[in-house]
Amino acid sequence: MSATARISKIDQSVTVKDLVSHLRSKGLSLSRNRPNISLAAGEGGFKVATVSFIDKATLKRALSLSQSNRILNKIPFEIDENFHNLTVISEGDQIDIVALHGMNGHGFNSWEDDDDDGRPFMWLRDCLPERLPGARIMLYGHDASILRDVSSDRLLIFGETFFEWLIRLRGESQAVGRPLVFVAYSLGGLILKYAFLLARMCDRYNSILDSVHGVVFLGTPHNDTHIMKAGGFIAMFAKLLDPHHHFDIKSVHVSFKSLLIDPSVVYEHTEDFRGLIAAKGIGVATFTESKKTNLGPFTYLIVDEQSATLSIPTERKLAINADHIHLCRFNDPEDPSLSEIVKVIEYFRQTRPKPVHSPQLRTFYSDPSPKHYNKAQHPLSRTLPLPPTVSAAVRVTNIEISTTENDLQSYFESRGLPLSPDQKFTFVKREEEYKSTTVSFINKETCQRALTLSREDRRLKNRVVEFDGDFNGFTVLFEGAQCQVDTAWYERTCIHFF
Repeated sequence: MSATARISKIDQSVTVKDLVSHLRSKGLSLSRNRPNISLAAGEGGFKVATVSFIDKATLKRALSLSQSNRILNKIPFEIDENFHNLTVISEGDQIDIVALHGMNGHGFNSWEDDDDDGRPFMWLRDCLPERLPGARIMLYGHDASILRDVSSDRLLIFGETFFEWLIRLRGESQAVGRPLVFVAYSLGGLILKYAFLLARMCDRYNSILDSVHGVVFLGTPHNDTHIMKAGGFIAMFAKLLDPHHHFDIKSVHVSFKSLLIDPSVVYEHTEDFRGLIAAKGIGVATFTESKKTNLGPFTYLIVDEQSATLSIPTERKLAINADHIHLCRFNDPEDPSLSEIVKVIEYFRQTRPKPVHSPQLRTFYSDPSPKHYNKAQHPLSRTLPLPPTVSAAVRVTNIEISTTENDLQSYFESRGLPLSPDQKFTFVKREEEYKSTTVSFINKETCQRALTLSREDRRLKNRVVEFDGDFNGFTVLFEGAQCQVDTAWYERTCIHFF
């Protein structure tokens, strides 16, 4: 496998030649494969690159470059290997293609395999741009875990976060109405489905639903299957994905029961999804595995055809000569299975099915949200940040009373701590001297850096603010002098969690 990093916040004037020259000047050799680099317009007016280095040791040295060694055209770029959130790997103005990996996966590495000579091949970067000219290709990375996040409320949150990033980038690049195709692998397809079901209840995401031409599912379990029944099986599957981690299969079997999606919920939401894509005229292709996957001494068909298909009129069903792990990665650009996927994407690029209105398909959709997330039940929840258990959030206290939202925004920007795209500051007055708020960062790594700021770096308006990631005790998220909820008036309303 390659040693690939993402380089972001690159000045718009920088070329591939400039970037390669800069890296080589720091003694960093790139992979001998071609292509070994991508450079495209990213978010915030900057460019973003993926760079494959010659080995892991070189990648490690690249990640440890000091800020002074990361200055290119007078602007310090950022480098990481996590690939969280959106990464543009190819520019184009005709269609957007977004690839979403599975759980315990990686935004870049999950789509990569080695060829017969041991050379890495990442088809979305190294092959697809040439076959689909005019397409903007994006990767979406997340840290969803098969042992932690296979539950309705977690999938909903991951889905909403995904669409928030997508709507932000498409808005910045003036591509709100551009045709859109999703490629989702394994349980990553569940994240996409929950994003769709949430989107049809929220006008904010209309531009996404109205632009989707097609969805390509690679081994996504749409119906009740043994992958959602056996904790021991899940532990073995997780072990396969992360062989260096120790999993106690017995304890996982017990604890996983609390995380499972109820089969009736899976069926209900699959029915809702079928009705939604039919009503919207969205094409669907489901690719299934035809080989069993080796899991220790056993072999399993991870997601069988019955579970991996949706059985709707516009569905295209194809079997791939691969096991579950290799449904999304190929070692040869001429692989027939890869060619079939590219053909389907090209078909969705050219064609959008007509909406289907059938009595056999549901047209009334149930709410996929967990009860505590139901905006109809909690009309104030639109103003609240996500709890710290589901976001990279901290509680900030001891803030000087005169501090404004712009002050806080500038404070975090000056310290290189990017915030979540949906961050909204809600100040709560504490005593008479100071106030507090909750802050959601763009990812957990940024959150961790915020928590380790020195006392001097925590100084804001001559006052040292305090950061706390534990949220012990009461945290007031919203307060108002007078709020109307349903028909009752409350003189003072505070919403908090303990």
